[in-house]
Amino acid sequence: MCHIVAGRSNSVVVSQTRRDGALPLTGRTTGNRAGATPMTTRTTMPPDHSRMPPRRGRPRATLVMTAGAVASVAVALAACSGGDPAPPPTSNQATAVISQPGPSPTPSPSVSIPANLTPAEAEAAANAVEVHKLWTAAYETLTSSGGRDLGLLKRTATQTALATGEQTASTYAVKGWRGVGSVTIRRVKVDAVKLTASGRNTFPEVALTTCVDASASDVLDAQGKSVVEIRDRIYEEKVWVRYFPRSDYPQVGEGVNRWLVSQDQNRLVDRC
Repeated sequence: MCHIVAGRSNSVVVSQTRRDGALPLTGRTTGNRAGATPMTTRTTMPPDHSRMPPRRGRPRATLVMTAGAVASVAVALAACSGGDPAPPPTSNQATAVISQPGPSPTPSPSVSIPANLTPAEAEAAANAVEVHKLWTAAYETLTSSGGRDLGLLKRTATQTALATGEQTASTYAVKGWRGVGSVTIRRVKVDAVKLTASGRNTFPEVALTTCVDASASDVLDAQGKSVVEIRDRIYEEKVWVRYFPRSDYPQVGEGVNRWLVSQDQNRLVDRC
């Protein structure tokens, strides 16, 4: 595996190792992949953490990469693949969307990817990692606004992930809830990259496993009282990011170079 750690500066460190051998994170109701068992049982309890300050207000997203850092990640990913960087899978040479800096810099998450990716796969993985960060911020924006601001969510999510976010927004608005605090992505692992569609209703896809710490967030009711029962909340997420070319799917958001979060599942864990 290649491990990429983006620090507070624009530098990225890449190391290679051998390949040997709940409660909803934000009140989301995670959908099931075909043939997969859901990782959480959805209840009417409030989302355990509020995603999205600047976005996913109150404090802005805690995970920030400058433009140089994002570019460094893409280069590092390509270096792990052993080839020269290839153009993104879309003819639209767009630049990855960057989240706005928060008031206090925090360490960026560690990112692990397979060492045998092609340049095109490495670029897809970089897009997936970045859109996941923006989607996490989108939930903070959504919850901190009391369910009123879905702008960033609609730009970064589609299919089940978008429907779940809209459901969460409705719950917050009806119950008068408001998210405060911040969520921190601790770790991101690229599990698989598939750039060819295998049939009807299939898409190029990147599968991620992430670890998110929501302990510094809370959900308050209209009287300012917390509705969260568990204080220390760390989640492991399974996230599927898919590619939607503008020519075929003009109605979906831009995401990051047309890569958007499509589906997720999460469960409580002890630590990242």
